[in-house]
This record gives sequence, C-alpha cells and structure tokens, in this order.
Amino acid sequence: MIRKMSSCTARSVLEKGSDPFESAKPRGSGLDGLPRLSRGLTPFSTRSKRRAAFSLMELLVVIAIIAILIGILIPAVQKVREMANRASCLNNLKQIGLALQNYAGTATTFPPGGVTPNVCCETQDSKSNANWAMLILPYIEQQQVYDRYDPTKFCEDQSDAFRTAYVKTYACPSDINTTQPQKPFNGPGNDKLFMPSSYRGMSGRGSNDGDRFFTQPEEAYIMEQAGLRQYIGVLHTFYSCDGTNMKELGNESFATITDGASNTLMVGEYTTTTLVGRRAYWAYTYDQYPLSGAVPYYQTIGNSFDACVNDPDRTFDKDACKHGWGSMHPGGSCRICAQGRTV
Repeated sequence: MIRKMSSCTARSVLEKGSDPFESAKPRGSGLDGLPRLSRGLTPFSTRSKRRAAFSLMELLVVIAIIAILIGILIPAVQKVREMANRASCLNNLKQIGLALQNYAGTATTFPPGGVTPNVCCETQDSKSNANWAMLILPYIEQQQVYDRYDPTKFCEDQSDAFRTAYVKTYACPSDINTTQPQKPFNGPGNDKLFMPSSYRGMSGRGSNDGDRFFTQPEEAYIMEQAGLRQYIGVLHTFYSCDGTNMKELGNESFATITDGASNTLMVGEYTTTTLVGRRAYWAYTYDQYPLSGAVPYYQTIGNSFDACVNDPDRTFDKDACKHGWGSMHPGGSCRICAQGRTV
C-alpha cells in the first residue's frame, strides 16, 4: 500500500508540472542552477573597469630610479672594458718584447731603432730605410706583411700595401684611429699614407734641454760630441753624422745593456689627441716617428702634444714633446723592458 501511494504521489506531482528538484536549487538561481547576477550578467562575464594612470610624481620617481641605475652601471661597464683594453695592450707589448728577444737570438743583436743613411732633415735626401717595428714583423706572425717590404727602397717609397697594412699587435684597443692610414706631420713622407702605431722604441735619454736625442744621425753626433754616448738606448738610430760623413753606431745586444735588462725600457706607448700627425707610424722611420726618448720633464708624459708644447711651466725645448710618451689609459701608459717585463 505504501508503495502504491508513493508512486501515485510522484505521478501527480509530475502531472502538475512541478519540479521535484526545485527545492535543491539555490535561491535566486537561474536556468541550469547557475546563480543569477544583477543587471543580466553571467558568472563568465566581467565588468570593464578603467585602470587608473600613473601620477606625475610616480612617473618622475621611476625616471629618477632608472637614471641612478644607469649612472651606476655605465662607469662599471666602462671600467671593465678599459681593464680588458689594458690587458690586451700589455699582451701586445709582451708579444713585441718576445719578438725583439727572438730577433736578438737570431741576429745576435737587437734591431736598429731606425736606419737613416742620409743627412736629415725635411728634404727628399733624408729618406730612411727600415726600423725596429718593420724588422720584427716575421716574429709577430706577420710574415705576409713583411714579404711586401722591398729592402732596395726607402720606407717612403714602399708600396701602399706595405705602408698602410694594419698590424693588430701594433694597435692598442684604447688608442684612437689606429685602423685608418694617415699622413705624418712632416718629413719626406708627409705626402704619403702610413698606418698608425700605438708604440715607440726607446732611443735613450735626451739632452738636458730636451733638444737632442738618439733618433736621427745629426743629433746622435751632437750627443756623442757632448760626451753623452752613455745615454743611448736599446733602439736608437743606426748612424751618426757630422753633416757630411756617416758613421755606424751599431746595434745593441744584451751584453751592452749595462743597467740590466729588467731595468731598461725598450718599447712604450705613445699617442696624441692633438696634432695627430705627430703620432707613431710603424712603417715610417723618419726621426722620432718610430722612436721616443727620456727627459726629466713631466710634461712629456701625456696624450696631448699641444698640452706639452703650450704648458706655461715648460722650461725645455719643445722638441722633447715630439719624443714623449702617452696613452689613452686612465692609469697611465704601458711599457716593456728588455728582459720582457711589462710595467
């Protein structure tokens, strides 16, 4: 009886159209039991909201933070880059020093600083032959460049392919314009293009007034006559000349370095940001271009030729400024001794 009544009740409920699960739906729900939202929104719709923009003060704060970060990072990046450049420059000098030692091991002497077999200066008769940087090319893995050199011709008359060849070992990464051929400021080759170099050989100490050096024959003769032969460096001009007669000074060897190879400077950096025609050129032997000297004046140590010449405290001949040393390194220029030690 109870079964029949239950069946009857269920049938009557269905006939009346009632939903037996109506009570199970949450109040306020719509079709399929999904909750109703106001204004006809479904649970999957979102009401668009306008995002508030940055205020001017917030924007300025962000810009200030970015500027501070840039100010911190840029010097750090520049410092790291310069450390890498200096390390590369020192490596160049080590390669040059090793090449000079290998040359001396083969030839029993160091190469001449420069060979000018004529009376200097400023005329076509003062053309020059090879210098130390040209002669050690095979020892720095530049045989293909050296093969372009014609020993029967002056350096001013060598081919463009030789004079303008880029030699990486002769270019300091911190130096300027080392990949573009330039014309020297003076001499018989000042109408020709030569590839710059960042390095010069040490010709020795100059006269006290800064007017004479062992970089060309006439000046070497005057230094000898003044009793200053002991000032001569490892890489000096090959000849001495009294104006007419040429006399060989000869080349130096380890045996003639009386102050000790570890105490004797052999090659160092030189560049200038002013009057750039005065800089070093590895294939141009004339006068001071492949060579510098030493004088007791601080003005000759720097990367500006004009600053040296125009210094109000300069008490020496301006010729010393042509024989100076300098680089673009903030910590000073790099040099190498005859023993191979870099400083």
